[in-house]
Amino acid sequence: NGHDHEKPCLGESHAVKLVERLYGVSVAGVSPLASYIDQNYRVLARDGRQFVLKVTNTRDSQRPQLLEVQMAMMRFLQERGFPMQEVVDNVSGKIMSLESIDCGEGEKEFNVRLLTYLPGVPLSRVLADGSLYYQVGKLAASIHQALQQLFIISNVRVLPRDRMGWFSSNVFLL
Repeated sequence: NGHDHEKPCLGESHAVKLVERLYGVSVAGVSPLASYIDQNYRVLARDGRQFVLKVTNTRDSQRPQLLEVQMAMMRFLQERGFPMQEVVDNVSGKIMSLESIDCGEGEKEFNVRLLTYLPGVPLSRVLADGSLYYQVGKLAASIHQALQQLFIISNVRVLPRDRMGWFSSNVFLL
């Protein structure tokens, strides 16, 4: 149900304060990005750099090992030439921070991360054709093959594949 993965409710001004406090980045502005069960903001720094502030839902925030594996997968793929966001360490040298945020029903804890921003156009804003679908499928297959190497190397068991609809093994459910 929706309470298992309670989505964060961070306002724009609070997002700015978090980025400035946790990452020491002077923020010129933020804008919300689409997300499923997390909350994401595109962050424009005063020096022109761009980031994504990712505030993780309540359930996954209680599983930092899951988030660490996600970020390790991103690094693994980046090292193999895939365009991936980079994780930005906070001022304490950590890759994430558990923050208390009041969503109207008392404070709840959410994990906060900052990632570099990858410029581009979201698929939802592109007129898709067969060629685009083919390219997306080809890229997804390449990522899947690369991640199989990671799972063999590290014997990762922290990801609950049966509950993650976005895993390629669950495409038939869509």
